[in-house]
Amino acid sequence: VYLINSACPSSEMELVWEGEPHVHCIVEHHQGFLYLFTDASRDGMTADSHYLLRAPLRSALRNWE
Repeated sequence: VYLINSACPSSEMELVWEGEPHVHCIVEHHQGFLYLFTDASRDGMTADSHYLLRAPLRSALRNWE
């Protein structure tokens, strides 16, 4: 999943989530954080349902929690 800065559309796309095939993923931003709603496997375990992660928007390294 890539993001484009809407304030500077000619800027490069930024990779924020490296997903898996056939996985659903929605990314939103709010008050300095990115929120990811996904059903991707987690810690090597298949997810039975969707779950929510967040990471600081301006972080060079995404530490999803």
